[in-house]
Amino acid sequence: MLLLPLLLLLLLLTMMIMMMMMLMLMLLLLLLLLLLLLLMMMMIMMMMMMMIMMMLMMMMTMIVMMIMMMIMMIMVMMIMMMMATIMMKWEMRRSRIIMKFESYLQLRSLPIKIQL
Repeated sequence: MLLLPLLLLLLLLTMMIMMMMMLMLMLLLLLLLLLLLLLMMMMIMMMMMMMIMMMLMMMMTMIVMMIMMMIMMIMVMMIMMMMATIMMKWEMRRSRIIMKFESYLQLRSLPIKIQL
């Protein structure tokens, strides 16, 4: 008669131990999962940081390139202006000679006009 409750108790104890073990395993699994998640998060964060850094580097290079392009454009504009001024000077000289020639022609043609 005494053996049955003892057996039941033993069964209950074993069940309890098993349950505890299961719970512990579950907790361990959960912890592992959490750790994995954390690792994944860290990896993702690192990747994001790397991507952001790359993007920043790209932006910096782009900005530098833009500044260089602007400087080049300004230089070209300056050269163009210089060329234009030189051309204008030459043009002025040429036009002066032409103007002199034209005035000479007009002076030549004055008596003809008067005769007409």
